[in-house]
Amino acid sequence: MTSEKNLKFNVPGKTFLVGEYAVLAGGSCLGLGTNPSFSILPVVNGQTFHPESPAGLYLHKKSIENFTHEFINPYGVGGFGASTAEFIFSYYSNPHAVKNLHEAFETYLGLFTDRKEQKPSGADLLTQLVGGISHIDLAKQLPVVEKLNWNFTDLEFLIYSTGLKVKTHEHLASLDRNLCHQLVKPSAEVVAAFKSEDSRTFTQALSAWSDKLEQMGLAAKPVTELKRYIEQQIPGVLVKPCGALGADVVVILCSKLAKKHVLEQIELLNIKGLNFQADSQQLTNGPLSI
Repeated sequence: MTSEKNLKFNVPGKTFLVGEYAVLAGGSCLGLGTNPSFSILPVVNGQTFHPESPAGLYLHKKSIENFTHEFINPYGVGGFGASTAEFIFSYYSNPHAVKNLHEAFETYLGLFTDRKEQKPSGADLLTQLVGGISHIDLAKQLPVVEKLNWNFTDLEFLIYSTGLKVKTHEHLASLDRNLCHQLVKPSAEVVAAFKSEDSRTFTQALSAWSDKLEQMGLAAKPVTELKRYIEQQIPGVLVKPCGALGADVVVILCSKLAKKHVLEQIELLNIKGLNFQADSQQLTNGPLSI
């Protein structure tokens, strides 16, 4: 049995500003939860979740049947947390599920306990449950989640989908987790730089992080070429590839005063597959905002 009233909410899209690999080794990250958001409509004779997806695994485990729906993905591309949003909706469809961060986190990770693939970090789930800007630290058994604000008066971020795609589960299966351990300290340094609220300190730290991922082979060649091209064509911007191999999404940091100019210049570059999705004005709370 499901409860439709429990599903009357949206789940923000997810972007890792920093820490996408560090969290796989118990490190920390900064996650952005933004509009456009995912939504769902329970409908008769609608879609069902793929049985091997987190949502499908959860519904099977809880013996929840006949949950048909229309899942609305406003992006139409990967990289923004569609499968995690599906899990959140399936979790909320269970009227007996405890609706708090730790219970949802443990339930989500528990789906992968007896499976062959590498267990995910769960940081994407927490990012979307909380929304806005979240600092997530996975050093302890229970995650520590801290809600932050974008307090840079002179700095703006622009989120773009690239049209590139990496099959995240396959990438995680072949990933050397020793590389992730090497990124725990650098990620924490970027988080500290963000909290300093000094834009120069933060952009320098984020640029160094992005360079380190590339040096370690954790950035796909097409997106590193895209990064260099945009930075060459539009002086003064920093392009940060995000997520698995940085392929699906890039965050472009620019002066707040130059935002309109940067948006126009990117439009003029007419890069195939590159589409604007969000900026700081689209930060939005998740269903379990703290």
